Amino acid sequence: MKRIKRLAVSIIFLSLGLLCAIPAAAGQNEKDNKAILLVTFGTSVPSAMPAYNNLEQAVQAAFPGVEVRWAYTSKIIRDKLAARDGRLIDDPFTALSKLKAEGYDRIVVQSDHIFAGQEYNDLMDVLDNFLAPDAGKFGPRKISLGRPLLYQHEDYVNTAKALAAQFPADTGTNAVILMGHGSKHPADSAYGKLNDILRHMYKNVFLGTVEGYPTLEEVKEDLAASGTKKVTLMPLMNIAGDHAVNDLYGDEEDSWKSQLNKSGYETEGYLKGLLENRAIVNIFVAHLAAAMAELEEEAVKDAEVRVNGEKIKFSEPPRAGDGFIMAQLRPIFEAMGCTVSWAEDKGTVIAEKTGLALSFRQDSAYVSVNGAEVVMENECQLVNGSLMLPLSFLNEHLGYSVNWDLNGNIKINKK
Repeated sequence: MKRIKRLAVSIIFLSLGLLCAIPAAAGQNEKDNKAILLVTFGTSVPSAMPAYNNLEQAVQAAFPGVEVRWAYTSKIIRDKLAARDGRLIDDPFTALSKLKAEGYDRIVVQSDHIFAGQEYNDLMDVLDNFLAPDAGKFGPRKISLGRPLLYQHEDYVNTAKALAAQFPADTGTNAVILMGHGSKHPADSAYGKLNDILRHMYKNVFLGTVEGYPTLEEVKEDLAASGTKKVTLMPLMNIAGDHAVNDLYGDEEDSWKSQLNKSGYETEGYLKGLLENRAIVNIFVAHLAAAMAELEEEAVKDAEVRVNGEKIKFSEPPRAGDGFIMAQLRPIFEAMGCTVSWAEDKGTVIAEKTGLALSFRQDSAYVSVNGAEVVMENECQLVNGSLMLPLSFLNEHLGYSVNWDLNGNIKINKK
């Protein structure tokens, strides 16, 4: 993980040159300029590409007019495609850098990961670096991340229902074995949960993995207990790539097909990726739509705000302005250790602690900081008896970092 983070930092510095080198596209309106970045491991198997095309077409249909691009996380795949086909596909950070440089100011990243395992967490690390605010500036959320296929419980149920379209008519006499990739990551337990749900919903539908649990050995035990001798093999992977073609249904003696044939089972293959199943694609599109909604200005009212790790309770929720975020003054400064009071004779709100004295006035962008007057990006506003201030003030004048996290919450920390 440390190596991955060092690599991410290196990419950041390399990409800074890219951000400066590419001018914003002429005539683009920087405000309300959305883009979608689809992120996948990648494939060099041409026959697997229809699955990716299917997802892209569904996304374009659901979000007409929104720019849609791809990024591959696998450097090996990217290098192979460049050398073999002349196809240049960006890694996620480079793709984000290009979108930002071209004027896209709100970006939704949707991965096609099955569950929130190591690769999904690596992607979160990359995006966390991208969420750092511009110097002295904090405004509406700029980037969000769509959830993987299996995240909430209903995702597992909906996935199990979607898979039924691929099953033979009678699984009582024709069993189904699904091959997942598997992982050493703790989130590999997602396969066990999905396997259990499939067991309860369908007869003789079994799930195994190449590199995790359950393995083919556990599947063989279940298959033997079922009494059926006919099996349909299908990948529980987004594309029918190398694992499906070789590990699942290849002619080598260690493939799942060969091992089952040797044990006396009749096998047939269903070699299509999950992204060729429209109901599965719809789950990804729904997750993308939820992530898109998080970028809308109205969503800021649901954001959790933490000051130095402490969750803040507001009587008035945060709200978005024209490029800035307003939040209730008193709870934030009390969390910073200040005493907050109302100086009625002066018509000002005073926040003070040792070494810091602040004075705010309703409908004024001028603030006294230890006796020196500074200007905020927007006036303080009185809302239902509570004074609201732009959060960028904390970053610009008080030495606090203010940032969004990937869950759509606001973190305020002393630098």
